Amino acid sequence: MERILWVGNEESVQELITKALSGSHFQLLTASNEREALRQCRLFQPDLIILDTALGGLVPRLHQLTDAPLIVLGRADAQGAEVSLLDSGADYYLTHPLGELELGARIRALLRRANSIRVGHSSGVVRR
Repeated sequence: MERILWVGNEESVQELITKALSGSHFQLLTASNEREALRQCRLFQPDLIILDTALGGLVPRLHQLTDAPLIVLGRADAQGAEVSLLDSGADYYLTHPLGELELGARIRALLRRANSIRVGHSSGVVRR
């Protein structure tokens, strides 16, 4: 079972993530602040992290703990923040409102890519 860490405190976004993951074999972990996020990351080593843009400063610190793919969810009017977060290590910056089907598809796509890279590294083959 793959673990997904949601870092944020918007209940509506957490509900969206829960719906996007329904019917899948994922465990959703949650953290509402920086300290909880770092703790959850250390304890559970999530396979993917979804982060609210309000906590975007965590991106470099999370990447020090894990190589898990990272999706940032934010507002469409934050183009400067989008570029900065992508440059600091986020894999995707997705804007609200976002449909659960699209979010679910992006989560599955990132996990597929991450898993194929891990398999490639374990066999000595580097895929690009």
